[in-house]
Amino acid sequence: MLKTLTLSLSFLILVGLSAKGQELSLYIVPSPVEINWESPSKLMRTTLVNQFSSSPGPVDYPLGHIYVGLHCSESDVDILTGMTRDQRNSAFSKTFREGYGMGILFADIEGRMQDTDEVRTSVDALMEAEAMSFISFEVSQEVFERLVYYYKNYRESGFCSIYNGLNRPREGLGAGCAMYAISFLEVAEIDFSPWRSEWIEFVKVPERLIGGMGINNRHVSILRLLLSANWAKEGEKYVPFEVYEPWNMHQWVLSQHEKPDEKIGIVEKSGNPGVIMDFSNSDTPQTPVFMLQAE
Repeated sequence: MLKTLTLSLSFLILVGLSAKGQELSLYIVPSPVEINWESPSKLMRTTLVNQFSSSPGPVDYPLGHIYVGLHCSESDVDILTGMTRDQRNSAFSKTFREGYGMGILFADIEGRMQDTDEVRTSVDALMEAEAMSFISFEVSQEVFERLVYYYKNYRESGFCSIYNGLNRPREGLGAGCAMYAISFLEVAEIDFSPWRSEWIEFVKVPERLIGGMGINNRHVSILRLLLSANWAKEGEKYVPFEVYEPWNMHQWVLSQHEKPDEKIGIVEKSGNPGVIMDFSNSDTPQTPVFMLQAE
């Protein structure tokens, strides 16, 4: 009986007809090969491997990707969005020609927001290829309206022109695809702390490997990165960096299907694994949607 109910619920959820009516979803596309964050050299090597690997689906995201969905059956709202690099892709030039080294992790890159039509085409294709996973959250009407407000104002403010940067989207200081997605959880004040450590990667980037951005006119070559076997050592100056890794989040969804948690619903669509959690009875956030500093 429970299994039948779960399968029926999964269908309703995924077409935007969840029992509560309002839903926030993260659609996760893993990289072709796991990105290794153990050291700068392993990070660069696995990044390069992914650049030349076949993507698991018809949409090419060598480093993985996360889309965001806002669905409400009652108000007929169906928004799909995501952050990506602009086609000019200055990241390549900054890394390979301008010597940014690990400074690329903090650099402003020309970005753009992906609209609903573009994302829907990609998600449909990825679903058909069974090349993604998803995490869905049922939310209250008040929280849903807050999320729609955040989406519209982030787009209209022009903040979406900065991809990556300091990865603080609510402050208008840039966002990669993952941090953009996570910011919706923050705006909704969804407590994802129980799984945060499984989703995130944290490293101490030594200053000696950070080039570009006018820092001491330092030029860090790709070769130097490939030969760097360690992050910052004890006593060495460093800049902390953390990233929500699509590969990790995808593996987390798979792990929930292998060992279900009674608080997390297991769902699936077209062979793509997902989970659903009910936060519809959580208190409405009272904090500001944006955290902009006063001029």
